[in-house]
Amino acid sequence: MLCTEKEVKIVIVNFISNNPGIEGSKIYVSFDTGTVTLKGFVRKYRQRNKIENLVLELPEVLDVKNELIVIPSEKIDDEIIAQKIIDELREHYHLEISNFLIEVSNGVITLAGTAPDLASKVYVYVAAAQASGVLNVVNNINVSSR
Repeated sequence: MLCTEKEVKIVIVNFISNNPGIEGSKIYVSFDTGTVTLKGFVRKYRQRNKIENLVLELPEVLDVKNELIVIPSEKIDDEIIAQKIIDELREHYHLEISNFLIEVSNGVITLAGTAPDLASKVYVYVAAAQASGVLNVVNNINVSSR
């Protein structure tokens, strides 16, 4: 168990910097009585989530305030982002796309519709979160109560 807030902060900074897939990021970490605040920027939305999940694995961390901003290295048209998500869902998850609405506006994805089960809801979110050019994902998908 780490003793001081400074020691915890150092461990978190090292933990983040030693994980692959977080290159191109500039992250500032503060730690106060169990809560980590992350500020700065990352290049991909999935990096933002990955960093939060990595930090939450530390036993000293009780909560994370994720204020990281996504600044993509390149601008991708919204139509291309939407099509990549649809292609991913069809190819890897074999979901009925007509059950979902995928809207993209300036890199922000809004998901809507009804999933047959929780796993399908998660699959749609993951496909959206992993697409290049995504700044944020709003998941309004409901799960069918059958």
